[in-house]
Amino acid sequence: MRKQQTAQQLADMEHDYISFLYGFPALGPGAVRDDLSVDKPAVFQNQDLANLFFRNTGCLRADKSGCFPPGHKFYDATHNGIDAMAVRFMQETHLLLSDPYSAINISSSRLQYIWQIGRADLFDGMSTAENLYVPWNFHQPTPGSRGILPLE
Repeated sequence: MRKQQTAQQLADMEHDYISFLYGFPALGPGAVRDDLSVDKPAVFQNQDLANLFFRNTGCLRADKSGCFPPGHKFYDATHNGIDAMAVRFMQETHLLLSDPYSAINISSSRLQYIWQIGRADLFDGMSTAENLYVPWNFHQPTPGSRGILPLE
């Protein structure tokens, strides 16, 4: 039952992540919109977001004292932008879902990545992205409103 719930949450995360990065049309025919679906690729419409997702080489944790030092097994994963962390997070979750229950324990490298990176680095990085995206998004013209043309 928990694997089914996790699989559904992972599918939702992948759906929203692809929509945010590449725009809803990238999900292909038959995709269903949800509250987080965006039509335009937000990351590529805002240079600060693009940098955060693809060019950032700093630690994204809010509490910098918890950042992994050079040489730590998670240093590279946490110092190469949100995209690298998020993609690996989703990959590790897929792999964890295919593992037998007996392999899912505190010493699982997949679980360690999901726990340590997901709850701090990825969470804080996505919070930073939200803080960049929301104000930017609210200042974009709405198609058809007051004669303003939609952005192309």
